[in-house]
Amino acid sequence: MNYSGKKEIVKKKLVTISHPTSSLESLTNEIKMIHSMYKNKKNIFLILAPENHLTKSELEDLVVYLNKQNFQVIIVTAVSLDQTVNFKYNNKVLNEVILDKQSNKMASLLPFVWNNSIFAEAKNLYTKLVDNSHEKTVLLSYGTVDNIEIYIYIFLLLYLTKIPFRLDTTGISEQYQTYIDSIINSRV
Repeated sequence: MNYSGKKEIVKKKLVTISHPTSSLESLTNEIKMIHSMYKNKKNIFLILAPENHLTKSELEDLVVYLNKQNFQVIIVTAVSLDQTVNFKYNNKVLNEVILDKQSNKMASLLPFVWNNSIFAEAKNLYTKLVDNSHEKTVLLSYGTVDNIEIYIYIFLLLYLTKIPFRLDTTGISEQYQTYIDSIINSRV
């Protein structure tokens, strides 16, 4: 059976499963159907120009939906999605979703009150540090960040995601150096 024949089967099955109310629902139903038909195989979906069929809000919802799935997706689009970027470190795939999953544990370990904007900035710097390390040990230096809070957030992200790192604590107060040592010596 060729591709267009399979697509027609999928379309017929989708009509019997639900009556989509939006282009987004139609697309996600189609993805679910194809994935369920081939769940014993590794699925990689290619979505071309979804902005031609979805509103900006639906496009953002699609990206959120796809990030929660256990298959790979390639989206070719002319618009910026400003969403998760995957990067590899020693064959380990990392992205914002993985970093966000560390937030609860990080909040309980921080020596100060959680701050979403500092966490967002730390995630960006973490991504640059790890991605630019070219799979070598990451060097986190206090001089490369704006303040001690960002440094601590990045340190915790490195520690919790098990990325090999070295710390340059030059310029950090003894109180924070003691805190960092206690985290490293614990079994979090």
